[in-house]
Amino acid sequence: MKITILKILLIVGILVQASFATKIVAVLEVIPNSEEVDLSISEFRHLTDELRTRARAILPRSDYSILTRDNILQLLSPDDAGGECLAESCAVEIGRAIGAEYVTQGFVGKFQEMLTLTVEFYESMSGNLLGSFVVESEDAKGLLLAIREKAHELFTSIQPIPQPMPQPVPQIPLTPDPAPQPLIPESQPKPPKSKTPFFIALGLDVLGAAVIGFGVYQHFEADKHYKNYENMDKNLEEQEYKDAYTNVKSAKTDRNVLYAVGGALLSCGITVHIWF
Repeated sequence: MKITILKILLIVGILVQASFATKIVAVLEVIPNSEEVDLSISEFRHLTDELRTRARAILPRSDYSILTRDNILQLLSPDDAGGECLAESCAVEIGRAIGAEYVTQGFVGKFQEMLTLTVEFYESMSGNLLGSFVVESEDAKGLLLAIREKAHELFTSIQPIPQPMPQPVPQIPLTPDPAPQPLIPESQPKPPKSKTPFFIALGLDVLGAAVIGFGVYQHFEADKHYKNYENMDKNLEEQEYKDAYTNVKSAKTDRNVLYAVGGALLSCGITVHIWF
């Protein structure tokens, strides 16, 4: 029961992944095709991981989805997944069984004292061999470097070759060009007038009016202090009279200063309006 649930989840995950890609590429495990090959399981896995990583880096993610052999074996029936897939047709059959457009697999063998690596890339539906490479090395590290060197040419075999843009054919005039006519100078449109001086003048006007408004307020304050001073009790001390008179003078002084500053600001604003 658990295995069935895992298979269902895996199928759903692969379908979701494939829905975002146009074509599916299955990268099967690199396996030995001879009993004389003495590489460890970890070395075979490392070669497979490198081949799969190169496929993922070379093929655009928007167009291709990469499937691993681990997922593929869980999707296949026991009869299809049995064996070690030593024959060429086995990789193609697996690609057809899972609906992958392309499938690739590597085989490690031995020739005399050298290790050999054969990587083949097939179109699953037709069984056509799209590309392959064969390399020799004394150890697994050399095979790993060969994958890094040869993988680009292998996987780009399914990439469309960009066509050069057609160059326009120059047209040869049949008749000589007429003599150039003198250009009649046209009146150049005046550049748009800047609105900055207008806003400066408007700001000065508003500020001047506000200052004058405070001056009017101080005028009423001065009148109020003066009335208080006139209505003071004559029996108060002399210092209280002096304080009241000082308040009157201070309010009048503030009023006059505000009138002067506000008037100056308004004058500046009017000058900017006229000048610009």
